[in-house]
Amino acid sequence: MKHRILALIGSGLLVAGCTADAGEPLDVAGGTDDVTATSGGGPSTGATTGSGGMPAGAETTAQSLARQQQENGWGPSFCRETPDGVTEGLGDEQRAPSDLTFRDCEGHDVDLAELCGADAVWLFFAHAWCPSCRSTGNRAEMLHDGFAGRNVASVQIVVEAGGGGPADEELCQRWRDDYEQGDVLTLFDPYGHHTPLVEGGYTALNVVLDENHVITPKFHGSDGPTIETAIETAIAR
Repeated sequence: MKHRILALIGSGLLVAGCTADAGEPLDVAGGTDDVTATSGGGPSTGATTGSGGMPAGAETTAQSLARQQQENGWGPSFCRETPDGVTEGLGDEQRAPSDLTFRDCEGHDVDLAELCGADAVWLFFAHAWCPSCRSTGNRAEMLHDGFAGRNVASVQIVVEAGGGGPADEELCQRWRDDYEQGDVLTLFDPYGHHTPLVEGGYTALNVVLDENHVITPKFHGSDGPTIETAIETAIAR
């Protein structure tokens, strides 16, 4: 069966537990969709840029995906049948998401089948105005680097801009470039496909898939050790 794409968190749902991490104050005044951290080791804002505002020499999301597919053996041909006893669909653990499509920062559709072959997939759904989401965006490459050589795919999906507006290519690019996400793949959700994954009206949703693309842990929050433990759990399955 086809396993399709990557997930994030529900539009129009307001914060319960979306607070800035200690030591990482972020500029969210006025509901701005500026994604740049103002302190706490945030991303550099003075880097030399190339075309489209990207840091010089940086990869597009599509280029990063293609490189990692070649390095790690990912792609639709590696997708497996849904294991016995696992229900297709979204919302609960022990379900395999299917037929979900998101977009990369250049406007190309991407589906979850492109990540088949990874031993674990970490999906993080971000509202651009959410301090916890920004904090996780700022640390995503560091978290991903902690699993170097272990065949983990990490994906950040931006679902909402400041003031509640929809995410778009420009916001996706800014999230990727300001937080210097390279191996972490950056997408956005113009289709609202993340909505069934949301529960309880929270932001900062993490969904971790095992090698069969079955949802293992699913939780809200930006705590690094909790995210790392969830990825370890998926790898061990």
